[in-house]
Amino acid sequence: MEILALIFGLTAAGISLIALLAALGLILPGPTARTQAALEASLGRAFLVGLVNAVFFLALAAILLNLSEAVGAPVLGSILGFLGMLIALVLTLFTLTGLAGFVRLAGTRIGAARSLFLGDLRGGLLLVLAALTPAIGWYLFTPFVLITALGAVLLVLFQRKPKPVAEDS
Repeated sequence: MEILALIFGLTAAGISLIALLAALGLILPGPTARTQAALEASLGRAFLVGLVNAVFFLALAAILLNLSEAVGAPVLGSILGFLGMLIALVLTLFTLTGLAGFVRLAGTRIGAARSLFLGDLRGGLLLVLAALTPAIGWYLFTPFVLITALGAVLLVLFQRKPKPVAEDS
């Protein structure tokens, strides 16, 4: 009976994640398209930026959460805990936006769909099924995609826009 609950739970979680990522693509079309472009342009750079920032900010959040429990003052502990949770929440939101770009990229590379939404559903299904692959999907593919998605969003947010060149007449 427990194995059925696990299978049902994973199926429901996968369907929910696919729907969430497709909905993010519809709700945030601009950031999703810019993230997709960043992934297409420099996948390796996005991975490195994501890795450095994920390690730093997750460590910072963990330190703040541990300090919130260790500090004697309840108000200071609450503030530190809030800051740690806020950092984790922002990282999660950035990563979800990056995953929407990854889904859009995978959906367009699979082939032409009748709409972006159907392409997002197909790309989301592909990513979720790949992430559920035993061992390789769990320990290599999923962390790579999550870290790269975070890095792509950070590249989009903090990339310098080139200044327009003045034309001489």
